Amino acid sequence: MSFLKQLAGETAIYGIGHIVPRLLQYLFFTPFFTRYLSKADYGAHGIYYMFGGLLMIFFTFRMETTFFRFGSKKEDRARSFTTAFLFVSALSLFLFLLLGLNSSQIAAVLTIADHRRFVWYMLGIIGLDAIASIPFARLRLEQKALSYTWIKLTNVVITIVLVLFFILGLSKLNQWGWEVSEVWLDSSRYLDYIFVSNLTASTVVVLILFWKHFEIQWKIDVPLLKSMLRYGWPLLPVGIAGIINTVGDQWMVKEFLEGDVISNLEQSGIYTAAKRVAVLMGLFTTAYNYAVEPFFFRNASKSDAKWMYARTAEVFSIISCLMMLGIVFYLDIIQYILGEQMRGGLYIIPVAVMSFYFLGMYYNFSVWYKLTDKTIYGSFISLVGAAITIGLNLVLLPRIGYIGSSIASLACFLVMCIMCIYLGRKYYRVPYRFGRMLFFLMVSIALMLLSYWMDVTLDLDFVTKLIIHTSLLLIFVGMIYLTERDMMSGLFRK
Repeated sequence: MSFLKQLAGETAIYGIGHIVPRLLQYLFFTPFFTRYLSKADYGAHGIYYMFGGLLMIFFTFRMETTFFRFGSKKEDRARSFTTAFLFVSALSLFLFLLLGLNSSQIAAVLTIADHRRFVWYMLGIIGLDAIASIPFARLRLEQKALSYTWIKLTNVVITIVLVLFFILGLSKLNQWGWEVSEVWLDSSRYLDYIFVSNLTASTVVVLILFWKHFEIQWKIDVPLLKSMLRYGWPLLPVGIAGIINTVGDQWMVKEFLEGDVISNLEQSGIYTAAKRVAVLMGLFTTAYNYAVEPFFFRNASKSDAKWMYARTAEVFSIISCLMMLGIVFYLDIIQYILGEQMRGGLYIIPVAVMSFYFLGMYYNFSVWYKLTDKTIYGSFISLVGAAITIGLNLVLLPRIGYIGSSIASLACFLVMCIMCIYLGRKYYRVPYRFGRMLFFLMVSIALMLLSYWMDVTLDLDFVTKLIIHTSLLLIFVGMIYLTERDMMSGLFRK
């Protein structure tokens, strides 16, 4: 099973190359932001990046996935690349101007009208990221993972350096006698500095991509574009629903809780901080998705493709269960990634990591509609999921608070998995071994419940709790070794 080793390597590389820059707030900057930003500013930060993720769907028109479909053959790649890139660039410019002229109204809906400058910042960031998305998709399709990674990490380094300079460096310069204006040192400007740093990094990335890697033939193949749009438009609802289902709850917490705007923003900030911890699981899930999507298309013509997809899903399921347990069992340590004022929502973590598990399984099960060009079914499934997310948030948020948002996400992704499995068996039957995957999921849930019961009833000290949790985790690892050692050895076999 050398394909597992290849996929595992690409997942690791894309985890570094894509997830780190896209989820800075989840990883490197989470300790920093939760200590230097106010609760309300941190809530606004999460909402505007949610808005940015939603915009990315429209700015790119899902041309990354469409390019995988039409550029998978080498002889079609240059033509498909040029057509997709020019279309996305023109669309991004149009949307940047259109939405920018309505920035005050957009800001009022998202947070408050005085935040219109944040809308402009986000429009610039997303416009540049959309332009870069097709070149990055080509690097992924051509398996140029190292180039992909170092360019993405350049984005990370620039953003980190600039944020640290603006928030910490300016105050140090002032202490050293450089007489920096108090306006620049005002903590209310910190959120501006974060956006400006990201915008600068995105600009540099676009310049690097075309300086180092690509030349453009300035001509759109109109018949090809029509075919690409026919394939890609049903993926728009999929992407929109995906944003609603994964991060839209941050806005819904602000909107549907029964408090004033500022207090709801603060609650959204606490909820967002808790999700940042759960996204340690989402980090792996998203990295896996970025590696597995081109993997699906590259291997579609092989005689054993369906068998490969089934085994890939099984390995993903097992590793995800292991990661869920690791996050929940060591939460007493992981919590310190957050500032103390932001730790009030950590009780949602078990539910949140399970929702990411089902999201990852959905990425596996959705292979059938992408390979059979039945993307309209993906739209339908995703819209059902979005309806569940919105409906449950409306019902649960006023009654039980933001734990209701986590429950809504879990229900959404579970239903989407079930629908995708049912429809996939009709149009593209993959021999998944559901019994095995369900077994490991049930065992991991049982171990989490057991650890919770022991923590609550036995009043354990930190060291004893750590020893017990580690023992439970090792029991699970032993079960994997005893039942799946032949399967997992494919990750290491030459």
